[in-house]
Amino acid sequence: MRKVIFASLFVVLGLAVGISLSESQKTVKNANWWNQMEDSEKVDYVGGFWNGVTWSDAVVKDALSHFKTDGRIDQSLHDEIFNKWIDYTDIGTTSVGSIVDRLDSFYDNPLNSELTIEEAMDIVVFNIQGLPLSDATVQNLLKTYRDSHQN
Repeated sequence: MRKVIFASLFVVLGLAVGISLSESQKTVKNANWWNQMEDSEKVDYVGGFWNGVTWSDAVVKDALSHFKTDGRIDQSLHDEIFNKWIDYTDIGTTSVGSIVDRLDSFYDNPLNSELTIEEAMDIVVFNIQGLPLSDATVQNLLKTYRDSHQN
């Protein structure tokens, strides 16, 4: 009987989490979503986002080390892949507040209103790394993102 109750509870809990996650995933995180948040919520979101990026740096490094240890890649390829990864995620000493300000400014442009927060972060990271919004690479990426939301 305990097993049946435990199994039932587990299923109900799983369904509740699944429903909760599916509702959260329906939220389109674009300019409308961003602009409805208070400044403190934006700071919390960006802080969490970059904590995830920092964690992913460690995960990628660990995975690459495993591949190197078991002979699937050599040190040169390990370094090349990891350095390329770090090139993207490196924001130097940029503060969370500065990223929030950049996202606010980015979303002030009505042409960017449909872009997701992840897409906006890509542009902001390139900008932090020294590429101005007028740069051809950034403009091509913006065009790709904007075009993908046109329907």
